[in-house]
Amino acid sequence: MDWKRVCYCGLTIAAGGMVYVLTDSLPVAIRITLGIFTIALILWLTEWAPFFVTSFLILFLEVVFLQPSLHNKGSELFFEPFFSPVVTLFLGGFSLSYAIHKYKLDHVLAVWLLKKSEGNPERLLSFLLVFSAAVSMWFSNTATTLLLMTLMLPIIKQGLSPMLIRSILLAIPIGSTVGGMATPVGTPPNAIAMGVLVKYQISFSFLEWMVATVPICVITLLLVRLGLSVLFPLEKGASLRIELTQPPRLAIEAWGVLVIFLITVALWLSAPFHHISEGVVALVPFILLFLSGLLQPREFKEMGWDTLFLVGGGMSLGVAMKESGLVDWVVVVVSDGLLPFSMLIVSLGVLTLVLSTVMSNTGVTSLVIPLAIVLGNEGTILSSVIFIALSSSLALALPVSTPANAIIFSTGYVRSMDMMKMGGLASLVGLLTLYLASVLYWPWL
Repeated sequence: MDWKRVCYCGLTIAAGGMVYVLTDSLPVAIRITLGIFTIALILWLTEWAPFFVTSFLILFLEVVFLQPSLHNKGSELFFEPFFSPVVTLFLGGFSLSYAIHKYKLDHVLAVWLLKKSEGNPERLLSFLLVFSAAVSMWFSNTATTLLLMTLMLPIIKQGLSPMLIRSILLAIPIGSTVGGMATPVGTPPNAIAMGVLVKYQISFSFLEWMVATVPICVITLLLVRLGLSVLFPLEKGASLRIELTQPPRLAIEAWGVLVIFLITVALWLSAPFHHISEGVVALVPFILLFLSGLLQPREFKEMGWDTLFLVGGGMSLGVAMKESGLVDWVVVVVSDGLLPFSMLIVSLGVLTLVLSTVMSNTGVTSLVIPLAIVLGNEGTILSSVIFIALSSSLALALPVSTPANAIIFSTGYVRSMDMMKMGGLASLVGLLTLYLASVLYWPWL
């Protein structure tokens, strides 16, 4: 028995209890949620407990302690996120990833990528950042991350240095998430922002959005690339000396997997036309792969269930924060000062980023944008709405911050502290770049 781990977890639970005691001036539901949040945050950062255990601990504490203080609301409220559309998106992605690896399609892609990078790890990192950002401008950043992770795993498994492995894997979700900021369709908060602008009859086209945001994304990616070199330095003159044997001729089963993959991608890309969510579309490859026999029932047991529970726990905590009134309380505290409007919007941007770390960025954006509009005036609606929407996409510090982060963490090659360092840096430089753009660039536009 690991008594050291048990003691650490006991101290963490005690810290949550201390937070509850010290916040006795707040409503009970908020105090309980703050305690649960403290416990989850410590365990996520330290990894004293497996992440899926932390998720179940969150659920247990919510049902036993928080739910009785939420009148007329049942415990199923906290269970629902564990099989939400986001979780089914992971499930479908994992099944595709498993099938692509099983039938050597990832080997083919890896050979192509190595040829393009010409064995230069610095070039490979830059390529991954740019490619992931470009794809996620039009494509789900979660799906982009799944695709690139599948492509990179056969390369990673051939004895690369730990620093290079971490750099490669961290570049993928950061590039995908930052790239999603560049278009109105890149991520749901952007679509929410465009909807709000339409509601207030503010004309702001697709192209104007890109003109306003692409420079922010480019500068952020350049700084992230520099950050990767500083935090995870590679040996000078290092090269990718990897011998990937030419893959065998693809069997008929591999072509079947490729067809299912292309069908899934087409359905994801055409979502604006058929209005079926990405999570529901992700069930298509899962059903087809197992129904056709390309994947066997025993392989279902080998998929990343711990990652699914990690995501479910993070979203369940987000539900608790909203239903307990904690989010509303934090918003009021932040907006209750006597700050000038420009600094107030920055404060709301920081709040959006922090809340998006453990909550759906879509939900946070829907909550904070109306507040920013109320606190401003007609002349500030455009800039404040875009600022809040983009801030929600900069939450990159934890495995639960975005589905893309959780996917990369599920590989086992990246620690939560690695993600905290690089993702936290990306969040800071992204928010700083966003602020400078709102002060210097947007008024000029």
